[in-house]
Amino acid sequence: MTTTSRARVEAYLQALATRDPDRIAPFLAADVDWLLTGPIETFPYCGQRSGREAVSTVWSPARSASRSMSAITS
Repeated sequence: MTTTSRARVEAYLQALATRDPDRIAPFLAADVDWLLTGPIETFPYCGQRSGREAVSTVWSPARSASRSMSAITS
């Protein structure tokens, strides 16, 4: 892996860790196809999404859920 590739992967992983759609979106292809399996009734961010904008909407509920879980476990 080149230094540039490694830096890009690390930046992507850091963006994912924030669960901030604005930080994640630049790493997604415009025609991304995303599938996150799980019970949609319980986890509304599960399911299939197509396109950068649709996939970016996944991260807002995931970010909220993560904050809620952090508050419970703290």
